[in-house]
Amino acid sequence: MRDTHDLKNLEVNALEIEIIQREYRKLNTPKAASIAGILFAVLFALSLILLRLAIPEAISTDTNWIETGKTQILLALRLMPFAGVSFLWFVGVVRDHFGEFEDKFFSTVFFGSSILFLAMVFTSMAVIGSILFVAEN
Repeated sequence: MRDTHDLKNLEVNALEIEIIQREYRKLNTPKAASIAGILFAVLFALSLILLRLAIPEAISTDTNWIETGKTQILLALRLMPFAGVSFLWFVGVVRDHFGEFEDKFFSTVFFGSSILFLAMVFTSMAVIGSILFVAEN
């Protein structure tokens, strides 16, 4: 008799633990998404602003802008991977928040466009970094 009573208590405890974990996850997910989104926005904007300030509007054959803006370009290149990780974290948390209610087509398009966006951003950073590397050598 005692064994059945213990099993029922274990089942109830496991159910209570699952409910508590689910509620805890619901409380943390929006907060994590907001932190990741804000961090991405700040780092991404800061990188773009630094690049915009370092690169002149009218680029000519004169490469003095590379020497004058070298530190800004390097800082922007170092910040962008952190912005990318924050963006992926944001996308993951948003997708997790949708959970089972997310449409598969929407999920595929959302995730694919996110990866494509990051690939284009990192490619542009690689181009800027290669310009800096070639100008130094």
